[in-house]
Amino acid sequence: MSLDINQIALHQLIKRDEQNLELVLRDSLLEPTTTVVEMVAELHRGL
Repeated sequence: MSLDINQIALHQLIKRDEQNLELVLRDSLLEPTTTVVEMVAELHRGL
């Protein structure tokens, strides 16, 4: 499987307690640098 990554918006989920999650939305796209592409590929493999 291959990935073609052009636009990356990485958001964050924070578990505050047993009942609450907080979603933090990123307000801009990440530049697809080698490091970012490798990180997204690693996240994708973990799914």
